[in-house]
Amino acid sequence: LVFVGHSIGALIVQSHIATGGIGKALVLLAPVPLDPNLLFRHAFGLALQTPITNLTLSTLTQNSKHVMAPNLDMMKYNFFLPSTKSTTRIDKDGQSLDEYYTQQITHLDSAGAALWNCRGNARDISIPTLVLAAAQDKLIQLETVRDLVKIFPQNLADLKIIENQAHAFADPDWESSVCEPIRNFLADKFLRCDGY
Repeated sequence: LVFVGHSIGALIVQSHIATGGIGKALVLLAPVPLDPNLLFRHAFGLALQTPITNLTLSTLTQNSKHVMAPNLDMMKYNFFLPSTKSTTRIDKDGQSLDEYYTQQITHLDSAGAALWNCRGNARDISIPTLVLAAAQDKLIQLETVRDLVKIFPQNLADLKIIENQAHAFADPDWESSVCEPIRNFLADKFLRCDGY
């Protein structure tokens, strides 16, 4: 069983494994760190470095379509590279960024609940873990991801920095830049551990 999580989803799967849940490997993309001290330092640093980003996300997590609707442009600014067009198709069904965020924006109120309900610490994770950091991420800073990898038991977490991607890992060429390291990681871990 391999768990893949992005951002707050990565926090949830870290918590699952750190508190005794079953799993064989983790793949974490732009992970919110499962460590109270690191999480606090990250949130404080984000607020100081980019207060408009922090304020916008705080507004977005309020359960109000009226408040959230005007922030679609700011979400695109925070989640994607400036060069990624809002009409870019992000999935096989041809959904555009605008369509995706119009659909997803109402689900952000659950993000705050995940932050407060996750338990454990990344140092308690004992399975192979691949951590992908987006080089242009405005929300999960590269320094935070590097610090998270250091919390894991020695040699358990592999860090890969993905160039030309922002927080959402959905900018142009994401398939090759994101899927290849995941495929290589899983092949290496399972071939080495299981011999097939």
